[in-house]
Amino acid sequence: MSDTERLPPSLPRLAQLVAGALVALVLLAALPLGGARPWAWHGLLAGVALLALVWAAASFFGTRANVGARLWPLVAPWRIGLPLLLYSLALAWALLQLWPGMPAAWHHPEWTAAAAVLGQENLPGSISLTPGTGMDGFAKLLGYGLIFLLALQFGRSSRFAWAALRAVAGFTALLALYGLVNALSGAERIGWLEKWAYRGMVTGSFVNPNHFATWAGFGLIAALALMLRDDPGERRLRPFWLALLVILLAGLALSFSRAGMAAVALGVLTLLAGVVLRRHGWSGIGRLGVVAAALALPALFLLTGEGDMGERAAGALGHRGQIYAMALELIAERPWLGSGLGSFSDASAKLRPIGMVLIWGEAHNVYLELMVDLGLPAALSLLLAQALLLWRCLEGALHRQSVPGLSLVALAAGVTAAAHSLLDFSLQIPAVAALWALLLGLGVAQSWSARQGRYLA
Repeated sequence: MSDTERLPPSLPRLAQLVAGALVALVLLAALPLGGARPWAWHGLLAGVALLALVWAAASFFGTRANVGARLWPLVAPWRIGLPLLLYSLALAWALLQLWPGMPAAWHHPEWTAAAAVLGQENLPGSISLTPGTGMDGFAKLLGYGLIFLLALQFGRSSRFAWAALRAVAGFTALLALYGLVNALSGAERIGWLEKWAYRGMVTGSFVNPNHFATWAGFGLIAALALMLRDDPGERRLRPFWLALLVILLAGLALSFSRAGMAAVALGVLTLLAGVVLRRHGWSGIGRLGVVAAALALPALFLLTGEGDMGERAAGALGHRGQIYAMALELIAERPWLGSGLGSFSDASAKLRPIGMVLIWGEAHNVYLELMVDLGLPAALSLLLAQALLLWRCLEGALHRQSVPGLSLVALAAGVTAAAHSLLDFSLQIPAVAALWALLLGLGVAQSWSARQGRYLA
């Protein structure tokens, strides 16, 4: 391997500043109600775009000066070529859905109905039923992609990658502690606002405990990985990581998010399975399976048995069943074209039963909602891109020397996100999606060893 191909031991000074700013931006996005308000996620995306411009400029001028690899780590694009192409295709289609120049036969039928009501034959239309929310969705997807790409570049420095994971574990625990104090003291506030929903539940700075559960679950996986890491410096800090784990576990338990706790449990089991497999082989996996089954039985009874939680679970599943039926009907109406990103609430309005009490703006299933919004080809393209990146993380988790490695952490976080997305929409919350993109970028970056060949462009 030549000098220009050798990985730098740590990030250069400018890269350290930009990388640190990226981690801070992603974590702080959780403070303003999970970044779910327009001004909050606009600020997040603007900050990410600025950091991407700085990184691109430094990379370009460093390369022209023939010191690019020494100044700035660059992962060769072909290393993630197929996922990058699939993600780009989905993004391109989301943008085309907004363009009035697409064939009129492809436009959403509601545009024709609106033209008839308004008496305007030439009313501009589009594939998207709601172009405004479609543009918002496109901007968010683009921003999450930039977070992933930046984390992918900086994450080639293992020193930075582990430092970022420490920041994730520490900040999520701090916010969980805030939520615990808030709920147990009866203060019931989110920052300066009085809580208007989910009182008595730990939500941190989020409105919804389910969204907090996924976000805190990422932090719990990070803290557990740090506690299990076979590193002299990390071993000295094990009591500290254990304390963070206790705080995060308490926050998750008192969030009362049934699906959230189950999804985080699957992520934790994925992490533990990877560690046990690497250290003890398949015999250890068998023992872990027995322990998991023993823990799963009382948890299943708690979540679905008699009592308040069981009744809430049954009620929630009943409502979700109605929503899923509507989503499937909408997919069947426009399987190839979709209705546009963010259009589910408006598209499903005509299908809501008259007696339906709850009016949900989301499908509470990310997969179904993506298929409604983007259509089957683009939605599957977007999902396949992430699946391929997780496969890359799996390969890294099985073959890298570090146990547990960043790739295994990303894989465990991916299992958590994928499982919870079956019953909720946490990944549609900017702070959760941004943190997931950061962890995935770090995991993919650390999935290759320096000995495997040229990874710098």
